[in-house]
Amino acid sequence: NKAYKVLRNPKKRQRYDQNSTDTTRVESRTVVYRVIDGKKIKGHLHPNGGGFVANTATVADTAYVGKDAMVLDYAKVLHYASISENAIVSGNVTVLHYAKIYGYARVSGNVKVLHYVKIYGYARVSGNVSVFHYAEIYGWTIVSDNVSVFHRGVVSGKANVSGDVSVFGNAVVAGEEKVSGKKELFGNALVFGYHPKVANVEKLANLIKRSNSEKLSNQEKISNQTKPSNNIELSDQINISKQLDRLNKNCKELWEGKSL
Repeated sequence: NKAYKVLRNPKKRQRYDQNSTDTTRVESRTVVYRVIDGKKIKGHLHPNGGGFVANTATVADTAYVGKDAMVLDYAKVLHYASISENAIVSGNVTVLHYAKIYGYARVSGNVKVLHYVKIYGYARVSGNVSVFHYAEIYGWTIVSDNVSVFHRGVVSGKANVSGDVSVFGNAVVAGEEKVSGKKELFGNALVFGYHPKVANVEKLANLIKRSNSEKLSNQEKISNQTKPSNNIELSDQINISKQLDRLNKNCKELWEGKSL
């Protein structure tokens, strides 16, 4: 058989492959397989970094996929985005521009990651989350549903953020906080704690209040002085005490979900 002899000869077979019109025989990248959750997935190694990319996914040559990272399903990694270390991107995730996902982070669902974002550590991001413009998600955080983290917003620690929450404007959600529902955290807001109980907020507010009360008692010594500036300082301390009372009340409402 002439065809059999051609294929048995390495040199003749090479010429045959070059002239073949059968596109299934000529591939620009070597096919590799990964077994993930018991399923055998067909893909290839990305030329920039050597990481595994499923054939159903789209990764630009300018993007980076580290050798231990994976891009699965129908995920898109474009521009100069980077998936490195042991990170996995799957589902219909879109990662654009200079975004970085690394560590043991897992990003899935319909998440959109844009601009100079960083997602790392053991973070889990899923659902319809949007992360963009210098935002960071890291630690053991879980971010899901329709959450938006942007404009230098940060979610870290063991925080769990879900629902329609927006974290932006240098706001930080950290510790073991659970934030859900429809809320906006912005303007340097800090939501932090290891036990999500009102008692801890009361304790913190009372410590601040006591500290300022001690300052007030020291200022009482100047009450007999005639300098207007000293009287103004005393007045300011009284105002601070009143503001702390309001802060304590607002903290309770925030934790009970009555505000925001």
